[in-house]
Amino acid sequence: ETEARLGRQYIVLDNQRWVGNFPWRQRHATFEAAGITTGVLGGLDVYYGYVDRFNTPIRTSLDSRSHLLNVSHDVPGWGRLSGYGYYVDLTESDRLSCFTSGLRFVGERRLADELDLLYEVEVAHQVDAADNPDDRDATYFLVDVGARHRGARYTLGVEVLGGDGTPGGAIQAPFGRKVYFNGWANVFALTPDTGLRDVSAKVVLPLRELEVELQAHDFRADSGGARY
Repeated sequence: ETEARLGRQYIVLDNQRWVGNFPWRQRHATFEAAGITTGVLGGLDVYYGYVDRFNTPIRTSLDSRSHLLNVSHDVPGWGRLSGYGYYVDLTESDRLSCFTSGLRFVGERRLADELDLLYEVEVAHQVDAADNPDDRDATYFLVDVGARHRGARYTLGVEVLGGDGTPGGAIQAPFGRKVYFNGWANVFALTPDTGLRDVSAKVVLPLRELEVELQAHDFRADSGGARY
């Protein structure tokens, strides 16, 4: 099956860490883009998109010459493996222009009746791109491990957005869903130059037709040891 889209649209890839529609505000992010999704390549799901303009949730629009590639494959009984390369060229915000490449694996395994092991691992590398005047060469990784029991989910995680203190040298996610990952206060919409290390614990509890989610985060700089 193959699907193509042209025009203003949502683009949601993997967990939206790098590319998403920011489903937090009443106004979501949109992309003026051309994209194609196909599943005809030997069990691989392939997405390619060209983004001409990025419309943010805060009513700003940025000219773009960006290319997005995501390839994923189901690993039976274990989960889903994704590989990606995102070349983001924002001509009006040069310091956000970057190329990010990485691998991601997410899945679950049944351990007993009503008890599942949950796991998520991701590693990525980011460098400056296009006319970005900054020197960026940073690493990202994520490890989340948890369990689901009778509808409730419990997870512990570590996420690191690399940064060595060099101005403009930290990992950024200009097309990504920021609020969900590093606290709901949106303090880290831009990653500090010293990077960010987020150790978290999350609990999601079913409550009739609702879910109650509790999160605790310990935020520290990736370099220098500062606490936020």
